[in-house]
Amino acid sequence: MKAWVYGHWHINYMKKQGDVYSVCTSSLDKGGIDHSTTAFRVMHVDSKGDFTSELRYTYLDKNICIASPAGVMASGVLPVAVNVYSSVSPVKEVLYTCLADGKTCAEKQEIAAKH
Repeated sequence: MKAWVYGHWHINYMKKQGDVYSVCTSSLDKGGIDHSTTAFRVMHVDSKGDFTSELRYTYLDKNICIASPAGVMASGVLPVAVNVYSSVSPVKEVLYTCLADGKTCAEKQEIAAKH
């Protein structure tokens, strides 16, 4: 046995107890009574028998948010950190277009991924 999976506690919880995980996930449409956000859980057991679990937050479709423009470097480069998320699958790539005074100055540029 890899995990006890249960519900109706309305919380996001996972704890390893001995060799078995206890796993609970909040409601898909309401979140948890502990103020956890709405989510569903993707669980996987690999060929070695290792168990993993990932919370996927609901109702987020291709979201991107600029997290920290850090200022222009001496080289003239403007590094920008972004947070990206999509409920249906992990984000593989992000393309962006920059506009200055309504004119395109960089089109379909790829953001380098850092995990």
